[in-house]
Amino acid sequence: MRDSAVALLEMAAVRTVERRAGQRLNRGESLPVAPREDRPVVSRAAADRLARILGGELPRLLPEWLAAAAGAGLRLPAYLLPEVLDRAARDRSLRSHAGALAGQRGRWLARVGAAQWAYLLEEPTGDGETWQLGTPGDRRELMRRMRRDDPGAAREMLAGTWEKETPDDRAAFLAAFGEGLSMDDEEFLEAALDDRRREVRQCAADLLTRLPESRLARRMVARAGQCLRPADTGPGSDSDSGSGSGSGSDSGFGFGFGFGSGSGSGSASGDSGSASRPGSDSARPGFASGPGPGFASGPGSGFASRPGSGPASRPGPGPASRPGSGSGAVERGPVRRVVVEPPSACDAAAQRDGVRPTPPRGTGEKGWWLQQIVARTPLTYWTELFGAEPDAIVRMDFGDWQREVRGGWVRAAVLQRDPAWARALFAWDPLAELLAALPAGEREELAAGFVREQAVDGQMIMVLGGAEAPWGPVLTRAVLAKIVEVAGEQPWNVDELARLVAERADPGLHAAAERLSSEPSVQAIAAVLRFRSDMLKELS
Repeated sequence: MRDSAVALLEMAAVRTVERRAGQRLNRGESLPVAPREDRPVVSRAAADRLARILGGELPRLLPEWLAAAAGAGLRLPAYLLPEVLDRAARDRSLRSHAGALAGQRGRWLARVGAAQWAYLLEEPTGDGETWQLGTPGDRRELMRRMRRDDPGAAREMLAGTWEKETPDDRAAFLAAFGEGLSMDDEEFLEAALDDRRREVRQCAADLLTRLPESRLARRMVARAGQCLRPADTGPGSDSDSGSGSGSGSDSGFGFGFGFGSGSGSGSASGDSGSASRPGSDSARPGFASGPGPGFASGPGSGFASRPGSGPASRPGPGPASRPGSGSGAVERGPVRRVVVEPPSACDAAAQRDGVRPTPPRGTGEKGWWLQQIVARTPLTYWTELFGAEPDAIVRMDFGDWQREVRGGWVRAAVLQRDPAWARALFAWDPLAELLAALPAGEREELAAGFVREQAVDGQMIMVLGGAEAPWGPVLTRAVLAKIVEVAGEQPWNVDELARLVAERADPGLHAAAERLSSEPSVQAIAAVLRFRSDMLKELS
């Protein structure tokens, strides 16, 4: 029986081969020829250096190599193309430059079936494809370019296709409006507040926040006026007793530093010793109105709590010094306390204006709404309301709501790119985002001063990690001096700081770094700077 079964299977196998052999092969379709390349290939020296980076030598320099090569209008040699495209498939941050460097061959491969590289079809090529026929990447690049050159024409072009665009494209196109933004865009952005996609609505609200004359800004001023008001007018006033006022209640939730219950409005005086929430900033020893994290941490908050952000370690005047002082002259006397009444609800109108109703984990609803209202209110409103300059306003006493009010101002300074507010708030909560709102020279001086006075900790790493590259000589020397200072006593704190300066400093400073100190970590930094200097010369 077994022999019969084996014989049957053998016959079936033979018949299968016979049937297959009797069929015509599927000829398929011939592949299109790859277009001729329109960019020159990088030099042999540059290609060899890229191969070293891909092979594991200073791999963190890969983004800089790609950016420099793409900026020079070059393309990758064919033999390095697969490795770079595979890296970009895993790391989205590399894709925009990889798309340009892949040249026509890379896009041809993506079209004919290299599915893992299909992302190349989303990246701009810079070859002038039209608004109607280009890939998503080409169309986004065209929008960015037109917003720089002719904002009005870009707006009209987008208005003509707005209803047909995908939600992702609408959000990307709207983000380009940051270039050349003006009140001419206000009507279009106001209409975008009604978009179905949350990202589109949030982007429109962020842009309108930068227009102090916009309808959204006026609506936010009205809301802010209901939430904050001066509580005293300085020495000799009847309200200088430190009494609080307000109505409503806010209990049963926390703001990252738990408490049982608190009044719905808060005002406090540094002289009165009035009660405050356990764990709140006003209850911390050593200062009357201590800062907290710039933003409540959590998804979508935009800013996370920074470690090591206690005021004792910050450069500049502490929040308790000279309450109400500042350069703004105030006829009624300096405001020292502010009555805060957070909103009791987040209605549909507020949500349309970009106030998100659901707070991040660990943040109370009312504080979250208050912070967002403050963040979207024109900063000029506060200087007019309090009759003071930003450095004096951020030192005022906001009772139980210090963290939420100041956190809102941090976000506002970033959105509105206000140097005076960014400068004042950086002394309270050093954030790299605030540095970006300052002129380049002042940005470097402020960051360097922070490095000189701050202990090496997680907060310093975060600030420097967000500082725009390339760093100039002032900041570079400050960081190198800090490394020399702590290398002997805290070698465990040097590694990440050394990596940052090696990758962010102007590579032309390699000789100065070599001469600065014989400390091994500084010499290692100088070697990386020289590597980068040679790398950029090969791509120039």
